[in-house]
Amino acid sequence: QRRQLSFPLRFHTMAEAGTLLVGDAEPLLPAAIETLGGQGSDGGQGLEARPRVTLSNKRLATGAAVASVLALIGLAASSVHGTSEPVASVVATDDELMQAFSPLGTKFCGINHNPHMCPEMYGLLEKADPAGVGNILCKCEMAESPCALDPEFKSWTNLDPSLCKDDPGILFLWQVPDQIDADPAGFESEPVCGFPELAPKIPNCNDWAAIEWMKYVDKWRPKLMAQRRAGLKVAAPMFTGDIFQKLDRFFELCPQCNDPNTPYYVDGFAFNQGANPATAAGELLHVQDVVTRLKQKYSNRPVIIHNLGVWASTAEGVANVIKNSGLFDHTKNPVDAMYWSVYPSSVFSPPLARSVLKDVVKAGPDAGKTLAQVFMEVCGKQR
Repeated sequence: QRRQLSFPLRFHTMAEAGTLLVGDAEPLLPAAIETLGGQGSDGGQGLEARPRVTLSNKRLATGAAVASVLALIGLAASSVHGTSEPVASVVATDDELMQAFSPLGTKFCGINHNPHMCPEMYGLLEKADPAGVGNILCKCEMAESPCALDPEFKSWTNLDPSLCKDDPGILFLWQVPDQIDADPAGFESEPVCGFPELAPKIPNCNDWAAIEWMKYVDKWRPKLMAQRRAGLKVAAPMFTGDIFQKLDRFFELCPQCNDPNTPYYVDGFAFNQGANPATAAGELLHVQDVVTRLKQKYSNRPVIIHNLGVWASTAEGVANVIKNSGLFDHTKNPVDAMYWSVYPSSVFSPPLARSVLKDVVKAGPDAGKTLAQVFMEVCGKQR
């Protein structure tokens, strides 16, 4: 599909119609100018240009970015001639408008940790497998994540969706238990949902999630839509209990959330999952069942394990789950992406440890390896 955008442009000399520079001064839009001749609007001998500009640099991300470039071009032209006549256009093809995110499904394995810890965790994984680390996703937990709405201290209300830039471009909506207090420490209670004694002023959490998502979209619509055009997707609230019944209610209150032509659309689903060496086989079956049902009911939309917690008493137990459960194997686990929690173990990680990735397996076939090595042996080659 070809897209054409008209904008004001008048250059005084052909030299001024060369390579356009934006932001960090890297070449972004080489302009091919067809001279039509004529007189500048200021009475000088200018060149009235009607260029066909091809977007040849793949750094340009979205239609919104194109518009920004056009605004800069118009500003530059106006500064030379003081004109705003519509005498030029840009033509670009869809494949020339690069997505800002790697498409969901091109990377399968990921890790979870505290805010700002991804660079350190990537460093540990890179030591284990320099070639495979590029296949691993990473996201941060807690209310500081730029890609997750969190009820803690109502931080979601001020979360600018344009700040979500992490692959694969998923904005995760809230984790929604049956009761939420915005002050989890309880120093100053701030009920958000699920307090029957405060109804109807405070709704149940199922209804609250639908209402608040629509409010959030309305507040941040311009920035949210710009990010969506760059490839951002939205994952539905992560309900506890009977998630299918609660999703039915969510979509009943927000039918627009099922309509891909609206800004409220929910692109996919996410849920949390636990695993331990003794029951991992059954947990894989549970994951397969949930994913199959979600994809069948909701037109094969993506499904993500938002947080996979591995509960084991030893590093060997964790290694066993990674190697043998199938949860880390994309040929057996049908989710589109999964994130393993790499917080240190309260059982076997040393005091002040920052991650379980540095823990060493002391027995079994992987004895002597760190969990980072075991993980990368399985996940580094998967896409």
